[in-house]
Amino acid sequence: IAQPYRNEFWLADLVVRKYWGSLELTSSLGYTRQYVFERFEGPALSDAFNPAKEPADNAPVAGYDQRNHINMFTAETRLARRGRNGQGWVVGLSLMRNETRVNRGMDIAFAGSPLTGVRNQVEEATLYGEGTVEPFAGLSLTAGGRLTHSKLTGDSEDVARSLAFANDPGAQGARKETRLLPSVALAWRPNDRLTLFARYQEGFRPGGISVGREVIQPYKGDRGS
Repeated sequence: IAQPYRNEFWLADLVVRKYWGSLELTSSLGYTRQYVFERFEGPALSDAFNPAKEPADNAPVAGYDQRNHINMFTAETRLARRGRNGQGWVVGLSLMRNETRVNRGMDIAFAGSPLTGVRNQVEEATLYGEGTVEPFAGLSLTAGGRLTHSKLTGDSEDVARSLAFANDPGAQGARKETRLLPSVALAWRPNDRLTLFARYQEGFRPGGISVGREVIQPYKGDRGS
């Protein structure tokens, strides 16, 4: 069967900037929307209402459709001071809201049956700052951090909740998380043509809810450095 693919992407961005000598104030708004459609070929499920049941050996070919809808809004305001040799500082606040919805279905014999889908929504607010000083000529020290508070909500789509969350009823709940993420850096310029540097920074992902073959399952957030 035909296996078409479609990817549509919209982006709107607005940036306003103001200078006062060495100070720079920047505010930005952004909106992103994406739609992805995919079709795959495979054997038809024996029971669309029970995806865990193995397809029959003589199952006809079916088309499996997946539609991803993504909507993200971001806003950020920051104040920065730029000095010579990279010295200066920056402080700012950023807000983000992202919603992802995945709907799946099986098409066979001119009929369609919905399969388990999932919706994830993340709301995040971050206060951050970083400063760089030059204690000695050619040596720069940088330190900063990010304080992030995130809220995650998720739920099933196109399936009975009793089936989708059979293995983990708590997967349909919301979760809040607050993290302090530090960063430090060191740079040394022995001459105008060479810079040696090292940087350590931490980040994290808030986790979410994923769609398995038969159930909705949560996955924990993680952090890296």
